[in-house]
Amino acid sequence: MAISNVALTNTFDEWRVTTNQLIVVTNDLLGDGLTTYRSVTANVVTANTLFFGTLNVVSLLASTFARANAANLIANLAFDKANTANVIAAAAFDKANVANNNASNTVLRTGDTMTGTLVVPNINVSSNICMTGGLVDTAKANILSQTLTDAATITWDASNGQIATVTLNGNRVLSNITNIRVGTYVLHVVQNTSGGSSLTFEQGYRFTGNIAPPLTTTANSRDVFTFISDGSKLYGSFIPDVG
Repeated sequence: MAISNVALTNTFDEWRVTTNQLIVVTNDLLGDGLTTYRSVTANVVTANTLFFGTLNVVSLLASTFARANAANLIANLAFDKANTANVIAAAAFDKANVANNNASNTVLRTGDTMTGTLVVPNINVSSNICMTGGLVDTAKANILSQTLTDAATITWDASNGQIATVTLNGNRVLSNITNIRVGTYVLHVVQNTSGGSSLTFEQGYRFTGNIAPPLTTTANSRDVFTFISDGSKLYGSFIPDVG
């Protein structure tokens, strides 16, 4: 049986009985549009549910709080990731600074800024070349040399050596040098045990009067060509029959 809208004391405006539940309603006593519902089930009074008109204020606040709490958790996670990234970046910067200090004690770190002039110390590369202040110390340098393969057309890749030696076993053509840089190049041309071989130079090699000097054709003889390069061509001089 349900009884509703029964006038009570001044404490409650009305009470309602539903199945196993008593709903005690306190209407808008203060004139603020708020109505409080308190339910009683099995003699246990539950928390109030606050309505503004038909809007469940308590439910709305709970939902808003849950969303705000979730947003706060996401923000905390993002902050933790950002902080981790910052720690990694700081560690990398410190390592770079240590490496820089090993290269030069004149470069200083102040906060996140490096100031000063970087000075390159003496660096030995495979004991073949020595650098001082970023410049090649020619007094201590060993220039890479190579032996060219004899063929009808002989190739010279300068990246394998600026000094080259070739032994001729017949009349040959020397193709234009590749991987050329500004610098000095030396070519040793050796006759085989029979001698009598010639060498034709392609257009990348320039000589006085645009005429390549003739080789010494004696068996086992050696001629030396020295070239100065501008980065595109070789300008040569000739020392014949050096033995």
